[in-house]
Amino acid sequence: MLTNVYLISLLTTAIIALVYKSKFGKPPFGYFPYYLLFLFFVELGGFIITKTPMRYNGWWYNILINGEYLYLFYLYYSLIKNNKVKNILLILGGIYIMFYFIHYIFLTSSWNKAQSFPFAYGNTVLIFAIFWYLVEFFKSDEVLKLFEYLIIWISIGLLIYLIVSLPVMIARYYLIIDYEANDLGLMKLMGRMQRYTNMLMYIIYITGILRSSKSFK
Repeated sequence: MLTNVYLISLLTTAIIALVYKSKFGKPPFGYFPYYLLFLFFVELGGFIITKTPMRYNGWWYNILINGEYLYLFYLYYSLIKNNKVKNILLILGGIYIMFYFIHYIFLTSSWNKAQSFPFAYGNTVLIFAIFWYLVEFFKSDEVLKLFEYLIIWISIGLLIYLIVSLPVMIARYYLIIDYEANDLGLMKLMGRMQRYTNMLMYIIYITGILRSSKSFK
């Protein structure tokens, strides 16, 4: 039931974003509605896999979630104005790609095991990028029009999700030793936490899309 509600909330957010696509302005932020649609198909595919004989969908997320991280890296790299910070983000993004492949190919015991450490690292980099962008925004003259900008709503929603997800990813690695264990109670609990936070994020997205008046900053 929770999964169905989550998928509906994600699809609703994607549709509303597409309807109000003009508010997102030019790329890379202009790609955001399609990014949401991509997330919906990723989640839908993950749900369908659990209903097949294959059952476990960790490999699906391990591969496709990289599209999410790479797009968000690119988005905030484009938004940030400080060249030194942009160079740092390029380096950190490159480290993420190398870390992911090395960890998944050489350090993971099962191809279906969640890549908690690479994704936790990706979350940390994105949290840093979003914080820095918000700091730059707060220093600008536009701060008085804070909630008129859609990107601020998106950044706040995304930041909440990333901060909550980070400890969940670490806990998943240390507490769920065997992904295929019969007792998946803790895994389900952490999954619920992430889904509820996701739905909160989408509520913030929808509110921002409907209330914002300026497309891009």
